[in-house]
Amino acid sequence: MALRRSCAGLAARLGEACSSSGASSSLAAQARTQGAALAQPARAVLQQKQARTVTNGIAVDVPNGNVDRAWRALTRKVREEAVLLKAQGRQFYEKPSERRKKAASLAERRFKRAEFQEMLGWIMRRRSRGF
Repeated sequence: MALRRSCAGLAARLGEACSSSGASSSLAAQARTQGAALAQPARAVLQQKQARTVTNGIAVDVPNGNVDRAWRALTRKVREEAVLLKAQGRQFYEKPSERRKKAASLAERRFKRAEFQEMLGWIMRRRSRGF
């Protein structure tokens, strides 16, 4: 966009310079078309960069047109990367101290759950032995 403006400005300045020096208007028209020609490759480069940056999200292959399998893979990736949780967390501003408290409480819940699972496994092993 900036390149197009600068090329258009250059063509306008060349046109003014040509008209003030008494040169033909065809030279000014030629300068305008060259400026427009310079803007098109820049636009193509910009579109390529934008196309590359769009693909940084989650991508899933659809093997043999199997949409159900691709949908399951997509939902699994979204769940594993916690995309929805991150989006919900960014919906409103959260103070860093609140963020730390939330992380600590989640860590405590994970620890207690793992401890409970371990105790349950121990009980089940004891019961299988006949105690």
